[in-house]
Amino acid sequence: MNTEALHAYYETLQMKSISKAAQKLHMSQPALSMQLQTLERELGYTLLHRTNRGVTATEEGQIVFEYAKNVLELLDDMDNKLKKHAELKYSQILLGTCPTLAEYLIPCSLYSFKEKYPHTCIDQKTVASREVIESLKNHTIQIGLINGTSKNPEIVCHELFTSDIHLVMSAKRSFVDKEWIQPEELYRLPFVLPTKSSRTRSLLQQELHPFGIDVNQLQTKLEFDYLESIKSLVVSGKGMAFLPYMAIKKELYTDMLKVIRIEGMDLKWRCSLIHLAKKQLHQTEKEFIRFLTSKERGFC
Repeated sequence: MNTEALHAYYETLQMKSISKAAQKLHMSQPALSMQLQTLERELGYTLLHRTNRGVTATEEGQIVFEYAKNVLELLDDMDNKLKKHAELKYSQILLGTCPTLAEYLIPCSLYSFKEKYPHTCIDQKTVASREVIESLKNHTIQIGLINGTSKNPEIVCHELFTSDIHLVMSAKRSFVDKEWIQPEELYRLPFVLPTKSSRTRSLLQQELHPFGIDVNQLQTKLEFDYLESIKSLVVSGKGMAFLPYMAIKKELYTDMLKVIRIEGMDLKWRCSLIHLAKKQLHQTEKEFIRFLTSKERGFC
């Protein structure tokens, strides 16, 4: 069946006029009349009552009209899905990821997304969270993954993941001889901390402040930008640290690190996906955001 003729027939009945339908379809009346006659011959039924006042459907024509609506909607839906598929298949995502997520969380998700959309190019760069936000504003990335959240009104923030923060020390060198301590005892312990200028340090301060703990007053042995460096020093017995579970689950399982509980404290490490509020996201970006905020994501 000629779908153009079916569409012409549907529009003719919608407008109840061959001349108005021809105008809407940007074709001449004779050409439209020829399409309608072709459809009638193909189906073997008269579909229209033609009068000086316009057109109406015959009984058979009404049946064809009802089916035509469904057929045309299905064709339109198919066309849209094919276009979306083509966009997903050959699109690029510019992604900025903070080191914490790049190291411990996102690799498996990117792998799973590429398995689902193998032709999508993901250009991922790892920079500090504050640089992720700046890169987003400068349009050098399209989507960002950061520690914490953003309250900037220019940015849309999706909560991505929450991990428990644990106080840990090396299983080989004990700075504490008990499983639980009081918050005030933290000031007597040696720490390896994130650098003062880092977003990670700010987030840690935000979590500890409600419990009356000032991170800047802790006994700091060394400071580093990256959690992996902090973790390595703690494993080797150089101090203690506050680290998210996602960064230490392997070391806990292999008994390289030991968790010390703090009375009354339940600390959380929050991660977010961000993009500019005014940016028009293309289909691949929308699907990537949906994927990462769904159960499909498969974090490592």
